[in-house]
Amino acid sequence: MYELSYYCVRFKLLKEILSYIGKKTMPILFLHFIAFKIVNIFVVLLLHKKIELISTYPVLYKNDSWWILYCIAGVVFPIAIDYITKNLKYKKEWRDRLERS
Repeated sequence: MYELSYYCVRFKLLKEILSYIGKKTMPILFLHFIAFKIVNIFVVLLLHKKIELISTYPVLYKNDSWWILYCIAGVVFPIAIDYITKNLKYKKEWRDRLERS
């Protein structure tokens, strides 16, 4: 791990991406399971499977290359939700300040 991180630091973009993901650990931890369920819904609809398969725990398909979609969704969806909620919060604060003035 140490050796891998040593080489990752040399690439500025990779370093910034991994640092940003690291700072978003808590939203990812809290929301990744919901992201997995969204992928399950997508897979069930795409492959015309039984709707009951959405409830498969933790993921519907563990083989093939579906893990890539689960991994991307498990990181991107929570970060997007966190970004949206924080921006809505700040917009509301600014709106409230403008109304008070």
